[in-house]
Amino acid sequence: MQTACVVIILVAIVCMVIACIIAQRESDKAFHEILDVVKEQDNQIIQLTKDMRLAEAAIHHLNERTKK
Repeated sequence: MQTACVVIILVAIVCMVIACIIAQRESDKAFHEILDVVKEQDNQIIQLTKDMRLAEAAIHHLNERTKK
């Protein structure tokens, strides 16, 4: 009887360890997916900043031309 209880407890512990490993892997996958999205958004912000600077330069150039 005691041996059966010990075996059941050991099997439960092994199952919990396996479940934790699987959960950690899924968590890592989700983290990397989020990181990829953040990187893409960062690239979009950089591009928008470049576009905004070009627009500001064009506006400044047009203002200078209209002052003459």
